[in-house]
Amino acid sequence: MNAGIGSDEIIEKLNRDHRIILEELLIVEKSLASKNPDEISGAFEKLLEVLKTKLQAHYLDEKNVVFPELDELPTKWPLKLANLDHDDMDLISSIAENHIESAARFKDEKKVFSAVETATKLIEFIKKHFRLEEDLVIPLCRRLNAEQRERIMKSLKGNGR
Repeated sequence: MNAGIGSDEIIEKLNRDHRIILEELLIVEKSLASKNPDEISGAFEKLLEVLKTKLQAHYLDEKNVVFPELDELPTKWPLKLANLDHDDMDLISSIAENHIESAARFKDEKKVFSAVETATKLIEFIKKHFRLEEDLVIPLCRRLNAEQRERIMKSLKGNGR
């Protein structure tokens, strides 16, 4: 095993994912705030793309690679909170995706306005979720041993991420 892999590499990977996703969500937020129907429509498309690609890939990396290793640590309550939040985010994202897709398809003004509210609340929830991870999960990553860090990085690289 390569004992040279540090927890900082894993933390940087998770934080980099957060930054990339948040940068894209900031663009979506600005477009949602406009009154231009074309910008709003483009924002819906961009948000759905981010949810279905970047956020989903990040979520699966955490759920299938990082969290199982963290689950071996003696202190698990922060991980349980983060898992509960992941479950909430999965459900909320699914509902929001359906709502936004419906509004984008039918272009009914009331549905669009409602979908803008839903999208805005979803973006706020994602931001809150990332802050929770940074407060609870990131400190746990610092407790991983060299073997665990190696397994995580190998798996993340195997996922092409």
